[in-house]
Amino acid sequence: MPVSHRTIQVYLQHSCPIMRAGLHAVLSGQDDFSVLNDPHRCAPQGGACVIVTDYEGGLRAAREAPPRHTGQLTRLLVLTTQDKEWEIRHAIEHGVHGYLLQGCDAAELVDGVRMLSRGNRYLCETAHRNVAGSFERDVLTPRETDVLRVLARGSSDKLIARELGITAGTVKSHMKQLLHKLGATARTHAVVVAMERGLLVDQ
Repeated sequence: MPVSHRTIQVYLQHSCPIMRAGLHAVLSGQDDFSVLNDPHRCAPQGGACVIVTDYEGGLRAAREAPPRHTGQLTRLLVLTTQDKEWEIRHAIEHGVHGYLLQGCDAAELVDGVRMLSRGNRYLCETAHRNVAGSFERDVLTPRETDVLRVLARGSSDKLIARELGITAGTVKSHMKQLLHKLGATARTHAVVVAMERGLLVDQ
C-alpha cells in the first residue's frame, strides 16, 4: 500500500517513557503517520502536526504556544487518567485540542490523531459527557469556591468567616447558594459532590 501523500507528523512528548514506547508502537504502524519519540523536540516541517502528551505537558505546551509556522497546523492531544469535570474543562479552555483517557483502545487513539490533524477537536466519550454536563450547571463564583475550599477542611461557619474576612451571615448566604448549585442536601454532601466533579483541585 503506497504511503499517503498527506503525512501527519506525530510528536510523542508524554512524560512516561513506557507510555511513549507504547504510543510509538501503535502510531508508527500507520502509513500516513511520521512518528518521533522525543519528549524534548518538536520541529514541524509543514503540514499537520499532532503532539501527544500527558496532562501537565499539554497545559505547558498550550501556554508556550510556539509561533505558527506557515502552512503548519499544530494540535495538542492529551492522554491522561485525569477524568474530573474541572480538569477536562481547564485543559480544553487553555488550549488543548484533544482529550483521551489512558486505557482507550488503539483505534480511538489513531482516530483522535487523525481528527486533530484535520483541525477538529476530539474528546473521548467520558470527557465529552463530563464537559457537556458541566455547561448545564450553574458555575460557582470565586467567593463560593473559597467558601467551599475552607468548608472541605471541616471548618465551621465561624472559622470560614474568620479565614475569609467576611461575616457569618455572608457565609450562610454563600452556603445556601453552594447547596443549590451543587444539588447537595447538606454541607458534607456538598463537599462530596465537589470532589466528584473535581472542583476542589488547586486552580
